[in-house]
This record gives sequence, C-alpha cells and structure tokens, in this order.
Amino acid sequence: MTEVADEAEEGPQMRLFKVLLWNVWLLPPPLSDRIVKARARKISPLLNGCDMVILNEAFTCKSTLLSQTNYPHRILLKRKSILDILDSGVIILSKHPFTKTDMEHYDSRGGWDRLASKGVIFCRVALPTGEEIDVYGTHMQAGSLDAEQQSRDDQGHQLAEFILRHSGERGRRVVLAGDMNMGPTRNPDFQGYSVHYSSLLDAKRRVATFEKLKMEANLRDVTSRGWEQDINRFLVRGIDNVKVEYLEKPKFDDGQRNLSDSESLVCTLSFPS
Repeated sequence: MTEVADEAEEGPQMRLFKVLLWNVWLLPPPLSDRIVKARARKISPLLNGCDMVILNEAFTCKSTLLSQTNYPHRILLKRKSILDILDSGVIILSKHPFTKTDMEHYDSRGGWDRLASKGVIFCRVALPTGEEIDVYGTHMQAGSLDAEQQSRDDQGHQLAEFILRHSGERGRRVVLAGDMNMGPTRNPDFQGYSVHYSSLLDAKRRVATFEKLKMEANLRDVTSRGWEQDINRFLVRGIDNVKVEYLEKPKFDDGQRNLSDSESLVCTLSFPS
C-alpha cells in the first residue's frame, strides 16, 4: 500500500481533505496472532499521507504502531476503568490542530466487548483556510446475541446524542468513521446480506440500528462500489463532494499473512476554493 496522493482530476480549484480508516487488528495474543508487534512495525509507515487517521483495535504495541508516523496531533480513548482489560483501541492522528476535543465511553457493552472500553472520540480540526471539520472516530459493539444487539442499539443512540451535542443537527461539516459492526445491505430484500452477519434476523437488526443512527444524527452513508455492506464505514453531513476508496490489502511477508484482518479505506472530501 502506498501513500495516498491528491488526484489530478480534482484540479487546483478544489481543496482535498483525506481521512484514513483502518482496523489494525492489534489484539494481544492469542486473540489475534503471535506477530502483533512485527505487524505494527510494518503498518506504521503506511499510515502517512493523509490529513487524518482513525485507528480501530490499536489495543497493543501503540508506540511501535505510531513510531514511523508524522502526525503532530494525536488523541486516544483510554480505559474506562482500571478493571477493564483493554482500552478502546481507538486513536485519531491529525496533520491539523484540534480546536476542540471530547471523548466518551459507551455505557452499554455486551459479550466479549466487556473486555474493551469501546467509545467515541470527537475532534474539531482547523484547516489552514480557517474552515473546521468535526471528526468522530469510534468502534462499536460486535456480536449477534440479543444482549449484544441491545448494546449496539444503546450505543447507536448514545453516539447520535454525542454528535448532536457537539455538532448540532446542521451547519457543521461532520465525518463519522469506524468499525461500526453494522451497515446497510446491498439489496432491499436482504438477500446476500453481509458475511459479518450470522443470520437474516441479525442482518435486519443491524441495518435497523444503522439506519436509526443516521436518522438521529442527520448523517448520510458514503459507500464504495463492491463494498456497500462493509462494517467499516464513513458517514458525513454538510459535505457534498465525498468518496471512499478501499486500498490494497498489504501482506506481512511473501506468504499469505496479512497485516490486518481488515482492509484500510480512505475518505476524500473535496471543497471548492
């Protein structure tokens, strides 16, 4: 994977703002694999080249993961309690300064997610032009059990309230990104639902929660052809020109091992000069 460069067809009349989202799968062994630190070292330089980076599952090897990055501004969501085994795994890196930040842990967690302090980070970013963008990074409840679905419902409502508290219903440019563990289906009849869902009922539940979040926070979904059902998502408000591109999944070595179990994706926002 190479650094993301500005596309020539945008022309000098457009200002571009690029956000990289990556679930880097840096869980402690045996929850991931035995080469976590080595993977973090190889991921690190691949994070450069954007205006902002939103990382999910950056639970371990943080210093190694960030060692070759060149972002002067960073923020992470730590453990909710000393009793929690893991922090949120959510980190935001930025080339531009923050004018306002806040963060919040989710009140409801179910299943294995009780081990992690999942939540949301808010950063208001100041661009050189004086414009501001409100960026939210999150990682939401996984799983298909009833208790896990209830936690996802609760988290969706809490996240919407958090966004409205800081960005209102309109008037500000908003970007929400993260491993949502939910999303839309490609077909209205739910045929061929996402491989991340365990059943048709699970698919319907998660889609309903996702649509409710969009409605409550006044956000719209941004999709990429062929990836409409992915659970790693970008949602925006107040931004007309926006696209999402999935980057090639890099390998750890010459074998079949990947640097992560998730693809990285870049959201490009275009603003007229």
